[in-house]
Amino acid sequence: MKKMLALLLCVACVCCLVGCVTKVQQKTADTVFMRATVTQIENGSMLVRPVEGSRELSSSDSFSVPLTGMQASPEPQIGDEVEIEYSGDILETYPAGLGKVFGIRVVSRQESQPEDITFAVKEESVTATGAVFVLTNQTEDKTYTYGEPYTVEKLSDDKWQSVTPKEGLTWIAGVYSLQPGQQSELILDWQDGYGRLEPGRYRLTKAVSDEQGNGSVVYAAFEVVAIEDEVK
Repeated sequence: MKKMLALLLCVACVCCLVGCVTKVQQKTADTVFMRATVTQIENGSMLVRPVEGSRELSSSDSFSVPLTGMQASPEPQIGDEVEIEYSGDILETYPAGLGKVFGIRVVSRQESQPEDITFAVKEESVTATGAVFVLTNQTEDKTYTYGEPYTVEKLSDDKWQSVTPKEGLTWIAGVYSLQPGQQSELILDWQDGYGRLEPGRYRLTKAVSDEQGNGSVVYAAFEVVAIEDEVK
């Protein structure tokens, strides 16, 4: 009886060891790396745009990457270029997904806005539910592109904090061009995605890319003075 128990314990240990080795070998064999620019962070995940020429960009211009359980250092911010280690599987959704994410590393951080493209708000248009913004390409020879997604952030304790959007917020998969010297007026209503904003200092951020696929983030600050009275 004792010999039988010892034999069973040995078999169990061997199985455990084999299982561990298999798991490590699978991660090593299947691991690939993707470089991308962070365009949005919310609800424990981030949206990223793969760098120009990458395999992932041929599948989608936007990927949703979970941050929960990831020990990224430093913590990713909008505009960062990150390197994502994942299993190599791409989920064909929009935004696209990655099969299994093993790690995230911040490669570079954008400290300021690009000088050749500006983003501003029309102060008189600001309400608790929307505003009109103007995106201007100040170059003579560069074309920029941008999409529908944006993030609303609120200034709290001298730090910009992302405003949590409503559950189920989705974006239209569109890409727009901003030619040299061109100006684009964006009429935004964020009530469906973010609701009515409380009084405070906010900023809206958008990701833009040049012709080489280099990503940048522009932002425009605005003040919500008071929530408008509901229409009776």
